[in-house]
Amino acid sequence: MKNKLRNIYLRVIFFVLESFVSVISKWDKKLQKELSVLNSGWSFSLETLNDHKNKLNLIYNGKTFIPSKDKADLRFIFKHPKFTFWTMSFQENTFVSFSRERMIIEGDTDHALLIVRVLGRVQSILLPKMLSPLAVRKWDGVGIIKKITYFALVFFNLIKRIIFK
Repeated sequence: MKNKLRNIYLRVIFFVLESFVSVISKWDKKLQKELSVLNSGWSFSLETLNDHKNKLNLIYNGKTFIPSKDKADLRFIFKHPKFTFWTMSFQENTFVSFSRERMIIEGDTDHALLIVRVLGRVQSILLPKMLSPLAVRKWDGVGIIKKITYFALVFFNLIKRIIFK
């Protein structure tokens, strides 16, 4: 039962995180500046070893990230579902997970650091200030108006994906 709940949580969090990364990379100027070094068609994924259901796979189209089914150029692979759960439930941040050898990175290290910064920015926008230190090294939040705007955009993106999927 515990594993089933964990898998449901991971499926939901990856679905929501996919929308957050897509929307925020499209509208956030700070992220756009960071992402300007990427080539159109470059992709990354977050996944768990031997688990093909729970994964996040996004491709950069030059302006924003969109969902992809293709093999990613950069892969963050967690060695066990519980490690994925710890990171995605904000019990452990990505840097700590990597330093404790709970994940494997396949691909360019420079791009891996860039994506970790992108995910940190997304998580600091997604989470309230008091929860952010659990997920990210440096809180880089935005004002309440911008945060509400991002949440509204993500909400509409999620609704669109649910209805038209």
